[in-house]
Amino acid sequence: KKKDFHLMMFHHVATITLIVGSYCYACLHIGTLVLFSREFSDVCIHAAKVGSMLGPRYSNMTVAWFASCMISWIPLRLICFPILIYVASVGSMGPVERHPNLGGCWWFCTVGLSLLVPLDWYYFVIGTQVGIRKLKGGKLED
Repeated sequence: KKKDFHLMMFHHVATITLIVGSYCYACLHIGTLVLFSREFSDVCIHAAKVGSMLGPRYSNMTVAWFASCMISWIPLRLICFPILIYVASVGSMGPVERHPNLGGCWWFCTVGLSLLVPLDWYYFVIGTQVGIRKLKGGKLED
């Protein structure tokens, strides 16, 4: 078991809960926000993991995918995501006032989205450390 297993599990449960909850409560903009801000860097990091599992022959591909992940992480997860949380939260206040039954969904989604921000920073720091280790001649490892 990896040392960040519990954080990763929390991250995945929160993300899935937000996507499913946004669909169930007709707050589709929340689920779209989660998918948009996460999908590209997720594809890149999984492709880098596959490349590292294939061995040293594919090390250039692994480095390219890892670099793509880290480059996309900054604008999508660290800049746009917090801004879009604010926009989605404040922008949805009008419907909450008109439809009081959406109030619980609004709080649930806003808190859930906000909990993902520190996790994004945590994994960015870990990814940066891995990248620095690779630049110094080490291996790309989890």
